[in-house]
Amino acid sequence: MPPPRASSRLRWRSRRPLPLLLLIALFLAGCGGDAASTPLARSPAPAVPLSGAPPTIAATGTGGSTIAFPPVDPAARPTAQVTPSRDGVSEGVRVTGADRWHAAGLTGRGVRVGVIEWTFNETEKYLKGAKFTARSFRDDGKTVITNEAELPYGQLHGTATATIVHEMAPDAELVLAVITQDAESFTRAVDWLTFTARVNVISFSGGWYSGYAKDGTSPMAQAVDRAKAAGVFMALSAGNKASGTPGTDSVEGHYRADYRDSDNDGYHDFAPAGGGRGQGAMTIRVANGILKLQLDWEGHRNPDAAYSFFLNDSGGKRVAWSDPARTSDTDTPYAKLEAQLPRGNYALYIRKEGPDTPDLPVEMFFVGAQFPQITPEGSLNMPADARGSMTVGASNWRTDRVEVYASRGPTRDGRVKPDLYGPDCTTSSAYSSFGGEFCGSSAGTPHVAGAAALVKGAYPQASPDDTLAWFRQYGKTLSGNGLRVDLGPLPPRG
Repeated sequence: MPPPRASSRLRWRSRRPLPLLLLIALFLAGCGGDAASTPLARSPAPAVPLSGAPPTIAATGTGGSTIAFPPVDPAARPTAQVTPSRDGVSEGVRVTGADRWHAAGLTGRGVRVGVIEWTFNETEKYLKGAKFTARSFRDDGKTVITNEAELPYGQLHGTATATIVHEMAPDAELVLAVITQDAESFTRAVDWLTFTARVNVISFSGGWYSGYAKDGTSPMAQAVDRAKAAGVFMALSAGNKASGTPGTDSVEGHYRADYRDSDNDGYHDFAPAGGGRGQGAMTIRVANGILKLQLDWEGHRNPDAAYSFFLNDSGGKRVAWSDPARTSDTDTPYAKLEAQLPRGNYALYIRKEGPDTPDLPVEMFFVGAQFPQITPEGSLNMPADARGSMTVGASNWRTDRVEVYASRGPTRDGRVKPDLYGPDCTTSSAYSSFGGEFCGSSAGTPHVAGAAALVKGAYPQASPDDTLAWFRQYGKTLSGNGLRVDLGPLPPRG
């Protein structure tokens, strides 16, 4: 089954010490089972809607109930002059204008936000003042996990995302859902948060990369669509797989091409620099630590096809090779490799297994390496491809530029993603021991979720499309073609 890949940014070299699990993303090994939980607190009273002039700004998009927002003057929005945080609170609170909404009494009161993650550790330390409950979707019922082998990004990643939601919407109630590394537990968590806990917003800074259709039809994407249809704003991270070339500090990325073997040597032809005839191997650079490679060939459409890959060292010796794998819920084939290799250059070969396997598109996601050939397009994780997902990419809070590593669409069926960008590389109290900076779409996503909670608190009848329309009306246009979430001017009071 495919591994979860939360969206914390991985770097070739770091300016500060990072925990080992920020380099090591483990393949899925979890299992489902009955969920256990701590009891939910009683739902707070509904928020009191703001009144104002007759509505004139209609929501865009499809699905959900459509309302209209009172008119506001975009020119009245002050330009935020944001300096680095000195109090441990994310700069994104000020970048998005959430601090001005707080000062006006708009704090997300009456709104419930679900946050999905593999663990929530040290919440008593970092979620002081927050109202939250937890629910486990693990067989053992645990909500605090300390076994690093079960955690894609260490023990504090989930708490760091929940802290951002709380800083953005300090009076919203948080419902923390702990899943396993099995995608099926994600679907159960989403359904429970939607139909039992009845949250208004869900934030998830993670995802899966291989073994599923990337066209919004996977079981995970269907769960997202159900939630959105029920009125839940689904903020899901896009991922950080649009970079990863030599000369950058990124060690994760994405490659996609149609399989071809023009010289009949039995191996995929990687395009050479400058064009011309392809070559049967691509030289990749491996960082110290665990190398993770996953190969997809649209197995959901071609269940009998099989591909594999292997690595040779500089002397031509085969040192690592892929294992066949299948997803647990759809039985879709893919190939994976997890190996600890010395830092250096290796030759990557991709080949078909068996004479009946047709030439298909091949797609590889990698962690712990750099590829000279990458494909930024289509580098989304799943279920950020869902039609009901408000997919969030990463933009730097200092420069308002889309991060070069920010994953993007299109989805396999041609839809544009991300829908919004959220500020990243912001101050994080949870990561204070590791430099205090939280980068990637894992950081951007809870900023968007928290902003959505503020809009929902101000307009309790707002649908997910209404909230997205608000952000599109007042969002900040970025360098790099994107729209960063901005709450805009304060809604008028009656």
